[in-house]
Amino acid sequence: MHDITNPVAQAAREYVAAGWALVPIPRGSKGPNTKGWNQRGRCVTDPEVAARLAGNIGLAHAQSGTCVLDLDKLLKARAWFKDHAIDLDAYLEAIDAVRISSGREDRAKLLYALPAGCSPLATVKLDDVGIEFRCADSKGLTVQDVLPPSIHPDTQQPYRWEYNEPLVAHWTQPPEIPVELVGLWRNLLNGSVKRDPPRAGEAPDADDPFASLEPPLGLSHDELNAVLKEISASEYDTWLRVGMALHHETGGEPRGLDLWNEWSENADNYAGLPDLTHRWEGFGQGGGAPITARWLLKMAKVAREKVKQDAQRSRFTPVPAHEFAAGNPPNWIVKGVLPQAELGVVYGGSGDGKTFFVLDLVGAICRGAAWRGLAVQQGRVVYVCAEGIGGFRSRLRAYAQQQACTLIDLPLFVVGDSPNFMADDDPDAIAQGLLDIGGADLLVIDTLAAVTPGANENAGEDMGAVLARCKALHAATGAMVLLIHHSGKDALRGARGWSGLRAAADVEIEISRLGDDRKARISKLKDGEDGAVFGFQLRPVLVSFGEDGEEITSCVVDHVEASALPAEGMQPRGKWERLILDALQELQPLGGDPVSVPAVIDLAVTKVAHDPDQGRDRRRECAKRAIDSLASDGHFELAENAIRLCHTPHGAT
Repeated sequence: MHDITNPVAQAAREYVAAGWALVPIPRGSKGPNTKGWNQRGRCVTDPEVAARLAGNIGLAHAQSGTCVLDLDKLLKARAWFKDHAIDLDAYLEAIDAVRISSGREDRAKLLYALPAGCSPLATVKLDDVGIEFRCADSKGLTVQDVLPPSIHPDTQQPYRWEYNEPLVAHWTQPPEIPVELVGLWRNLLNGSVKRDPPRAGEAPDADDPFASLEPPLGLSHDELNAVLKEISASEYDTWLRVGMALHHETGGEPRGLDLWNEWSENADNYAGLPDLTHRWEGFGQGGGAPITARWLLKMAKVAREKVKQDAQRSRFTPVPAHEFAAGNPPNWIVKGVLPQAELGVVYGGSGDGKTFFVLDLVGAICRGAAWRGLAVQQGRVVYVCAEGIGGFRSRLRAYAQQQACTLIDLPLFVVGDSPNFMADDDPDAIAQGLLDIGGADLLVIDTLAAVTPGANENAGEDMGAVLARCKALHAATGAMVLLIHHSGKDALRGARGWSGLRAAADVEIEISRLGDDRKARISKLKDGEDGAVFGFQLRPVLVSFGEDGEEITSCVVDHVEASALPAEGMQPRGKWERLILDALQELQPLGGDPVSVPAVIDLAVTKVAHDPDQGRDRRRECAKRAIDSLASDGHFELAENAIRLCHTPHGAT
C-alpha cells in the first residue's frame, strides 16, 4: 500500500521513474547508515520500492549520471573561482540552472548531468573555500546528495528545488556540467591545479601552472592529423580533452575545429558539428593549466604501447582445443605456394634465375591472374631492389612486354635503394612507406645479403635480429616479407648462413639450374604440402635500344613441365664438380663457342692450392674426372676435347 500522504515517497517514485537511483536515509539525517549503501545493487531503482520510502532520500550520482557543485562559503568560493578565471555567478544565474537549497545563507548546490559516456569523477573537496565537486569516491563508488523534500536535520525544514526560470529549468533535465568545470575538476584531481592559488599581492610559486601559460608546440596540420589517427574517439573524456588540446594548439582557429570534427566522425556516438562548435566556443574560458598538444603526443604514445601490449598478450591467450581446431584454414596469396604469413625465403645459386622467378610470381599477384593454374589473390606488392637496379628496370619492361600489360596498371611499387636491416631506422622507414601508400600484401627484399651489410650470416645474434625486424615489418603493415637469398657453397645444404632462417620461414623455395633448365622446389611449407616442383626456362627478349643503337635485352620466364628436368640425384657431387661448373660459368657466361677442356681445368686448378705434403700434384686428374662425371650426368655437352655449357642468359641471378 502506497502512502499518498508522504511527500518523500511520492517524490521518490517520480525520481526513480525519471531514471535516478536513490539512497534511503534515516529521517533527521543527511547520510545513509546501511552497510554497502554506495554499491549499485543497494540503490533503489524500482518505483514500487521507492513509493514505500518513509525517511529522507539521497541521489546516487554515479548510478544516475549526475554530479553537484556544492558551495558552503559563497563569498570565498566566488573569489577562488575568479582566481581561476571563472565567473561563478554565471553558473548560479544561468537560465537552466538547477539548484538544491537547504534554506541556509551563503550556500548553494548546483546539480549537473554528466556528459554522455563520461565516467564518474572522484570527489574533490576544498575545505578552506567551501567548494566540493561531488560524484563518486576514489574507487568509483557513488556519493550522494539529499533530495527534496527530505528534512534537513539542523533547520528541520524540507530541502527544495530552486530555478531562475521555472518555465525553462526543471530537475528532470539538469544542464550538462560545463566543459570548463570538468577541466578544472580534472586538473584538481591530477594535481596540475593547486587547491590554494596565490592571493592578490603574493608572489606566485615558481611551480604554479598559472604563473605562465604553456605555448603551443607549432605542430602542422599533417602532424596533428597523424597523432589523432592513433587516438580513439570513443571515450568521452579523451574526446573532450582532444578538443581542448586542439583548441590550445591552434589558438581556437577553425582549422582546429575541423581537425576535431573529422576525427570525431569515427566515433559511434558522434553528435555532429553543431555540438562540437558549441563546446569549442567554451574552451579556454576556464581556469587551470591548459590541456596542450603535449598531452596529445603522450596519448598517442600510450595508444601505440597499448596496441603493442594487446597484440603481445593476444598471442599467448590460451584457446580451448575445440575452438583452435575449428579455426579457419590458412589463406593464400598463391594457392599452395605463398601463404598469407609472416616470412618467406627464395634461395638459389648465382645465375639460377631466382629474381626472374620471383618477378614472374609477383606479376601474377599484381594482375590477379592464375599462376601455373593455381588460384591467385590479387594484391599490392612492394619490391625492394637493393642491388642491380638497372637490370631490374629492364626485367620489369620485359615482363610487361611478355604479358601484354602496362606497368602503370599494376599495383607494384619499387624501392630502388639498399636499406640497412642491421638497425631499426630503415625497416621503420619502410614500414611507414608501406602505410603511406595504403599498405601492401607482399614485401620482397632482393637480396638478404644486400640489406645486411657487415652481418655474419652464420651468427644467430646478427640474423636473429634481422629476422625480428622482418617480422616487425609484417606486424606493422600486414605484408608478408619474402627474402631473396643465396644458397651456400654446397647447394645440397640449402640457403646460405644461419639455419634459423629456415626455421623462421613459413615457406622456403629452392631455385636450381641444370643448363637452360631451371626449377623451383617448395622445400618447406608450414601450412601446406611441400615438395611441389615448378620447371621454368629463361627466354631472352629485346627490351629497347641504347644511345648507340645497341640492343638492351633481358629475360622472361617460360613455364615448362618439371618432369622434363634432370632428377634430384644429378646435382653436382663434391668440391671438384662444383669448381668445374663455376669455371665454366666464368669462361662461357653467354653460352657461345665451346670452351676447351684444358682451359676449364687450368682455371679450376688455380682455385685449389697444392699441398706438397700430400705427394704428387693430382689436381688436374681430379678436375678431368669431375668433367667426365658431369658430362655423363647431362650437365653439359663434351665433344672433341671441348665443353659447351647450356645457354645461360647474361645477368640471370
